[in-house]
Amino acid sequence: MTMRTNLKSLIPALSLMLLLGLAITSCEYKDLCYQHPHWVNVEVKFDWKNDTAANPAGMQVVFYDMDNISAEPVSYHLEGRDGGVVQLLPGRYRAIAYNDDTEAILYRNTNLISTMEAYTRLSSINEGTNMNYGELPRGEGKEDEYVILEPDMLWCATHPLFEIEQQDPVTYDYVAEGASVITRRTYTITMVPEKRVGNVTVIVHNVRNKGYSSNFAGALSTLAPSVMMESGNNSDGLVTQAFMFQSTNDSTLQANFHYFGHCPYIESGTANTHNLTVYAYLGDDDKRYYNIDVTGQVHDLKKNPDRYNILIEVDSLPLPIPITNGSGLHPTVDGWHEVVIPLPEN
Repeated sequence: MTMRTNLKSLIPALSLMLLLGLAITSCEYKDLCYQHPHWVNVEVKFDWKNDTAANPAGMQVVFYDMDNISAEPVSYHLEGRDGGVVQLLPGRYRAIAYNDDTEAILYRNTNLISTMEAYTRLSSINEGTNMNYGELPRGEGKEDEYVILEPDMLWCATHPLFEIEQQDPVTYDYVAEGASVITRRTYTITMVPEKRVGNVTVIVHNVRNKGYSSNFAGALSTLAPSVMMESGNNSDGLVTQAFMFQSTNDSTLQANFHYFGHCPYIESGTANTHNLTVYAYLGDDDKRYYNIDVTGQVHDLKKNPDRYNILIEVDSLPLPIPITNGSGLHPTVDGWHEVVIPLPEN
């Protein structure tokens, strides 16, 4: 009986010793977590001084590990235009940010900031103009240019190399080995977004007999197919974009659309020509298109000093009262007639 009594009295003491041992072991695990890198808060701020009116719904910020260029970039979505707090492991990084509230924009060659490129898919004159009257003819000499979808508004910001240092972690009781412990220190980086697409405005004044048709559209040739995100330079190639006109009054048409840029070869001395095609549907037997060389306006630095805002104006459009196969018209593709009367540029 005495031995049983002694054993019973030892059980609480043994249990207490076991609990103390576990507690000591947990403390040892807590110390071990200092051997691992810990996540660091990084506050990302956006300074919109280059476009104060910009108001994107959200921004995507991507961090590239410059100590391990083959590592998968770390990406975060930040609501609104002002930025937010993200988390990074210690290391050296470069960052790129862009608005992610787009639908048409696609990206390729994203493994490096220097090769990241924004583009849109191939389209057609019919899709861009929303005209389904057979195959719409192209501007003279521009028949072989690809047609691309209009890009969304796009801003981009990059940040040069910066370093996140290892910090002592916030300590808690019973932190298990390998646990993610966030430091108290917060780094701040400021990024300055810039436009990566521009806007083209086309105005056609003095549209004669405009009331006989409300269906007008257009296409502009010799534009850039894409843009390099870091530099803002346009990539090689020439494309056409199609668009729809809106009526602003009884005799005026206007169109506004985004584009990546124009004349990617202009610095090498190549003078590209820009053809504006205006489509007018007057009826099944009277579909007309007008080709206008607007190169002078697009390249005029007095009229268009800002590459991100191009204005093209046409002084008149001699639209007649609808007739069937009238004189002065030459039927081309699917019943479309080219007007042979030259139009003044401005």
